[in-house]
Amino acid sequence: MLKLNHLTGFGSGAAAAAATPTSYAFDGTGDYLSVPDHADWTPSGDFTIEAWVYYSELNTNQSFWGQGNTSLRSEMNLNTTNGMKLRIQGDSADAVNMVQGSLSGWSTNTWYHVALVRENDDWTLYRDGTSLLTTNQAMTLANMTTDMWLGVSQYAGNNYFMTGFIDEFRFSDTARWTADFSGSLPTIPYTSDANTLLLIHGGEAYTGAL
Repeated sequence: MLKLNHLTGFGSGAAAAAATPTSYAFDGTGDYLSVPDHADWTPSGDFTIEAWVYYSELNTNQSFWGQGNTSLRSEMNLNTTNGMKLRIQGDSADAVNMVQGSLSGWSTNTWYHVALVRENDDWTLYRDGTSLLTTNQAMTLANMTTDMWLGVSQYAGNNYFMTGFIDEFRFSDTARWTADFSGSLPTIPYTSDANTLLLIHGGEAYTGAL
């Protein structure tokens, strides 16, 4: 079952912001968080999706975020064949597909800050504040009309569950970073601001559907 995991800190040894910080733990066999569909998950302009992630296994598809169905989907997962793989579906044939090609730089039992940033037509995936994948693609996001998932991506009868932990997931309607920020990674839980569409602190008690 999905549970809260008590930590001594998050992300590259960052100091804990409270006495008993926590993250969401996913066992890879059915744990996930779901957020009901909303127009906010289909921004028309710049946006950022980010989280602290910790993979306990890397031998299968490990999806920490996804939304979609049989015909349309967006997802971000890590696997042994492709390394980090990102797909963002457009409302036509357009789609952003970025594939690392290997697991270079990834290890189990390590916290990473992962951020996807769209600025105009430029898409960048950052790992610990350093650009990992980039592309340029003009497109309008597809309206998935499904729940958004953390800890899994589900479509076409497949469920790609994550084994590990997620902390400080944030969805914003702005490009939070447009250049390397490895020297200024966040070290405390985020505070909601005018650009925050969704913010899930791992330290909040989970009592049911969000």
